[in-house]
Order: sequence, then C-alpha cells, then structure tokens
Amino acid sequence: MSENKMCLIQEVMDKIQESETIVKRIDYSLADAMEECNEPKKNWCFSYVSTLRALIKKKLDEATAYILEHVDEHLVKVPETKGLGASKQMQAEPIPLKDNYINVQRDDLKVGIWINHENTGYKPKPIEFEGLSMNADIPKQYADDSCVMRAVWYSYDSVSYLAETPFVVLGGVYDISIFRFPELPKSVKEWKLRSVKDVDNMLVTKPYPPPDLSEVALASIGALRMSYQVQSHVYIPSDEDLQLCWWDQASSIWTDTDISDVSIDRESKIVSFKTKKLAPMALLLPRISDYPYSYFFIRSVSDTEALIDLTGPRLSYKFRITPGCLEFINHNKIPELSHLDSVPQQPGVLLFNLSKCGVHLLPENRDCIASNIKAKDQDSEELAILDISMNIRTFAFRSTRWNKMVPPHMVCVRVRENLEYDEFFAEDEEQDWRTVSWYPNKCSFVNLKESSDELDLSIPEGHETHFLMNLVMKDNCSTEAEERMSEMKSFELSDTVKKTLRLLKILSFT
Repeated sequence: MSENKMCLIQEVMDKIQESETIVKRIDYSLADAMEECNEPKKNWCFSYVSTLRALIKKKLDEATAYILEHVDEHLVKVPETKGLGASKQMQAEPIPLKDNYINVQRDDLKVGIWINHENTGYKPKPIEFEGLSMNADIPKQYADDSCVMRAVWYSYDSVSYLAETPFVVLGGVYDISIFRFPELPKSVKEWKLRSVKDVDNMLVTKPYPPPDLSEVALASIGALRMSYQVQSHVYIPSDEDLQLCWWDQASSIWTDTDISDVSIDRESKIVSFKTKKLAPMALLLPRISDYPYSYFFIRSVSDTEALIDLTGPRLSYKFRITPGCLEFINHNKIPELSHLDSVPQQPGVLLFNLSKCGVHLLPENRDCIASNIKAKDQDSEELAILDISMNIRTFAFRSTRWNKMVPPHMVCVRVRENLEYDEFFAEDEEQDWRTVSWYPNKCSFVNLKESSDELDLSIPEGHETHFLMNLVMKDNCSTEAEERMSEMKSFELSDTVKKTLRLLKILSFT
C-alpha cells in the first residue's frame, strides 16, 4: 500500500477499508497479549496499528491532492443561455458550476469534498455533505474565496489512540479541513498544461481561526456550526459526563475550549455543536465511567460454564464464560448492545467491541488515581486470579467491601462452596461466606466480616498461610469439595476465567 501510488478516491477508500479490516484482525493478537500480560506483543500490535493508520491518512491526503490537481475535471460545466433579440441561443463557452461535491463512504470512513470554485458569498446554512450525515459551516472569512472543504469521519480514534488520555473516543472522529483552491490548468492549442506539486504543496490549509487576526478580532470571530452522525451501535444514555472536544496536536490533549452549544440526538445519533476551532473533533467518554465496580459475583453453573455479575457506576453487567469464549448477556435490553448479546467471542475482543459501543470495561493501573483507589500488587492479584480460575468449579467468589480498604499488597474476596452449580443461593447469609486474602506469595483466611465496623486483618485461630488456596481450604471444606479441587479437568474453562479476570481487573477495581 505504501509503495503503490493510488490516485482515484474510490480505489484509495477500498484500500483504507481493507486496512481497517486488518486492524480488526490485529485486535485478536492484541487481545491475546492483554490476556497473557505480554507487553512486547501488546506494543508490537500498537506499533503495527499506528503504522497502518498513519498510512491511511497519507493515502487519503494523496487522493485529495490528486482531486485538487485535476480539479477542472470535477467542475461540472453547463451552458448559459443569452437573449439575442426575440430568440435565445446557447452561449458558446460553458461556465463551471459554483460548487461541486464528491462523496465517498465505506464502513469505517466517510469522506466529503466540497469544491467551491467561484465566489458564492456567505452561506446562511452549513454545507451539507449529502448521504454522509455531516454538515459544516464555511467561515465568513473564506466565503468570498475559492476553496476546497473536506469533511472526514473515522469510525475509530484516529488521533489519540497512542496517547494516555483520561477519555475514550465515542462514535469516531470528525475532522474538517479547508484548502486553498488550486491553480487551474491552462489550455494551449490541443495541450493542457497542469501544475504538478507534491502533497504538502497541493494541500495548503486555510486554518480557522485565521493566524493573522489580532487578539480583539480573534475574540470576536464567529462560531461555526457542525454536525456529524455516530454509529447506531454507540450507547449514549445521557450527556452528563460526555464532552465534545477537539484534539490539540501541539499539547497532545483533548480540550473543549471554544466549543459550545453541544447537542446530542439519541434517536438519530446526530451530534451538533459550534466551534471556533477547526481540528479533529470527537465525543468523549471518561475512561472511568464504568468502574470502579461496587460488586462482583463469579461462579460456575456447570462443568463448562461460569457466570459473572458485575455492577459499575452506570450499569450492571452479566457475562457467561465457556471454554475459550466470553459472552455478554444483555439483561438490561439496551438496543445498541443487542448485536453483542450472547455472541461467543474471545474475551479481549468482546471487551474491545463493548468499548467501541460506549461501555468501557478495560481498566488500567493508570486509572487508579481518577478512580480514587490504590493499585493492587501485581503478584498478589495474579496469585488470586490463578486460585479463583483453578477452583471456579468448586467455589463461588464474591466481592467484599474491605478489599479497597486493605493495603495494596492484599487482595480480599469472599468465598463459599458451590458444589450444586447454583446460579443464586436460596440461603445466602453472611456466615455462609468466608474471606480469603492473597499476598504476593501466599494466601490465608482473614477475620473480615461485611457486618464488622473495624478492619481486622488477623488470621483466624488455628489457621496459617499457604502458597495456594487449595491448601488453605484443605480440612476447611467438605470432602466433596476437596475431591473436586483435586480433579484434573476443565482446564480451558479455567484458562478463560483467568483471562477474563485479568482484563476486567475486578480484584483491583472493586
């Protein structure tokens, strides 16, 4: 793709869509890396995606430059009638239309190019890129100039995906650019002389606000009306925590400075706003909108199936784990998430897809400060994940309110036998549960009760620490539970539970 020169916009858009298909396949490798805590592989995936998306922008610019280079071929010409006495005859030389549109769209990219050849004066309505559900004002400062306006919508985060921002891009990135109108070719006899320039010299931007304005003039410039449509599968329950921002490339941050009158139509998924700045725009969701969690409950309901109940700040969630797969159960009946309901997917890929829909359940340690929690020791968390996954057929595990209060080197979870594979327990009293705590190199029972008023981290009398939970439970559970713990089966289910717990990080973020 990088070696071949592609000029036609349709050909470039096909190749761009093919590139995004490859990115979606890379998601599977990225999911593997995150499930296995493989940082080198994770970085390789990010590097490859970054290279592809930089190439996408380069090829889109090349195609746009080619259109400007051959702009005369895109200006539809029509004859003009001229009255001569009682009769009318066609004017000999046709004239170009005042403006023309080029609209192309694929699943993950929409491009609209408006060619304004002649002075059209101030447009009271935004330029409508027909068929693309995008609108944009032309600045008054440029309304009298010949120019070319390009509107681009990316289905993904095309600007900040490598930056550690506190936001998740919701519904893609919308980008408006205005370019100087190119020099038209000259006709000499049967020859056409056309200026051929490189991309940078052909795509000369007309920035907004204009760089030569005084501070007084800058403060009084008009806000441009913009709108675009996000995908139908994006979940937008309320706009209380949502922000419409533009990407400040110089500072590598999203900012809502000079953005006003943001409106979101939840039926049509149209986002409308006013801006005094032309730059990549996006609707942003805080990363911590769906965590820290207040509750989790994980248990097996058969030899090959486990369930997770999870409660976050906005919603409660339910997942089904089977060997090699994770399923999202849409028990809230959210229309935007219906296409993911009960569809078995690789755990990481499913959580990526939920994030693209506006439900972000992939916390990282960098989210701890914003979540007002302390990151758990990685060795303690990993030991707890190992024990829970290996004993998921024998015990049910539930969150404890003390977990966020104990020191970071401790991970605390409540546990009880679940030999009948109960989804819910008819008798569910506090005394039915015991609290297990994991440390970087051991685990044990601790004297923590949900009804207690004080934090008691002492080990119950007659108990001691062990390296594995199996040894802690030995002689402290039923004979049937001991036998089931020793059974060598359902390894693939245990492995999938382990990967899911790593991704959701419920032991750190509950």
